[in-house]
Amino acid sequence: VAVAQHVGAAVEGANKSGNLCCAKHFPGHGDTHSDSHQTLPSVDKSFTALMQQDLVPFKAAIEQGVGLIMTSHICYPQIDPDNPATLSKIILQDILQKQLGFKGLIITDSMNMWSMRRNYEPSEAAIKALKAGAHIVMLSEEHYENSTTPYKEIQAATIQGVIDAVNNNELCETVINDRLQHILVFKYTHFADAIRTPYSLVNKASDIAKLAAEKAIKVLRNENGLWPLDKHQFTLAFAANPQGYDKITNDRGIGPNDPLSAQHVIVNTLKQRNTPHTLLSYQQLLAALNSEEFRLKEPLVLVTEDYPLPGESFDVLDQQNILKMAVEKWPDQLVVIGMRSDYELANHPRLKTYICAYSSRAISAEIIAKLL
Repeated sequence: VAVAQHVGAAVEGANKSGNLCCAKHFPGHGDTHSDSHQTLPSVDKSFTALMQQDLVPFKAAIEQGVGLIMTSHICYPQIDPDNPATLSKIILQDILQKQLGFKGLIITDSMNMWSMRRNYEPSEAAIKALKAGAHIVMLSEEHYENSTTPYKEIQAATIQGVIDAVNNNELCETVINDRLQHILVFKYTHFADAIRTPYSLVNKASDIAKLAAEKAIKVLRNENGLWPLDKHQFTLAFAANPQGYDKITNDRGIGPNDPLSAQHVIVNTLKQRNTPHTLLSYQQLLAALNSEEFRLKEPLVLVTEDYPLPGESFDVLDQQNILKMAVEKWPDQLVVIGMRSDYELANHPRLKTYICAYSSRAISAEIIAKLL
């Protein structure tokens, strides 16, 4: 219910600003134990359980008039034993459109993900998705296995495969025409409204991003009163292995991340502002944690990070092990800043000072640096 309230508010805000937004990944991605960028997950849930849990936020989005809903490359064997959601008429038409009353556009998740590529030929997957109810088949130029995937050839073959399916009567041409008509009417209707919407907010996007980042930062624990530092000298360290940054700045062709890590932005912002502090490298931090002689003379600000890049994983577990050691060694001098969600906090009951930015983006890192 709490998630549904946030979803409804987000859709309402996007619609008021003249933007389209998309709810994803239908009918839910919260109970998967594997990554659909790499393999085809399965969730053994009943329709009743979905209606009581996963579908509640989608219902809120639909009620607020969400424009698009993206499918998930996930199998739900209790609902459709033969097809993942992206290729399932039961899930896309019977549940999403008929039962939930969704009138907008259905877009697939990327058909270049391994959950599709390992199990279906590209044109086969596109044809099945169209038959199932998809309006838009996403053919993203992204690569999960290497950097030499022939994107254009795969896309051309996929399109030609759909054309051949129509010519061979495998796919009815009325399906193509109906989906195209739905898309065009939707776009004309939306953009007719958008033309009348003032775009003053859009022109101040950077100001809005800064305000949102500032409002998001929360002090979740401050038992020793260490925060704010009030211009006191401090030692700064980052729990993330710097080798992991190569993944988040790769050239895969997709991702919501800034080209610069939170660590880079924090370090450089402090340098630009001439903030007095001592910076420990990753190796120096590990050495300090394992040293009997090392003594802290000032608060240690330890930053944890995570980056939501699909198909990639940051060294979160390694960071948690470092954080655990730091809590045990310096319980009263440790200030942890999470450039991520606050889930890690539950694992460290002895941690006394914790500030969370709920984001690893550059704008959040810059604000954290200024607070430091």
